[in-house]
Amino acid sequence: MTLSLLVENCGRVNYGKALDDQRKGIVGDIVLNHTPLTGFTIFSLDMKPSFMKRLMRSGQWKSDFKSPSIPGFFQARLYVDGPPRDTFIRLPGWGKGVVFVNGQNLGRHWGIGPQLSLYLPGPWLRSGDNQIIVFEEQKVDDKILFAENPDHGKTIDVYKLPFCTLL
Repeated sequence: MTLSLLVENCGRVNYGKALDDQRKGIVGDIVLNHTPLTGFTIFSLDMKPSFMKRLMRSGQWKSDFKSPSIPGFFQARLYVDGPPRDTFIRLPGWGKGVVFVNGQNLGRHWGIGPQLSLYLPGPWLRSGDNQIIVFEEQKVDDKILFAENPDHGKTIDVYKLPFCTLL
């Protein structure tokens, strides 16, 4: 029997009272039937440019999207006709993960927000084919949207309050 765990590095607290008390990852024993498990083999998904280049060159990409393995890496192509321009990437229907464009880490995405689109600077793109890789942890959709404008999610009208002074 094999037990596989994916532990995400969610960042850290860098201010306030919790600074000395923060703990990340697995912070205690992993127990099965009251017996601690030992002898782990740890694999780091060190998503540095060298890792991404190896991943991009690997010929192990599957084209079957009907039963994707989660978590996993998913590849798409964006063809840019003409000079590249700034754009925004949206991943509706996806869960939580990281987006890479031509081997560069564009940023994290998460369906719950707060941001619903990632800014993709034009200089990161090239005319012709561009490779998009998404590392996804939760759920996959077969769509990645590219748009000229960002999606800021739900917006509300803010009414100007009358000017007040403190006496």
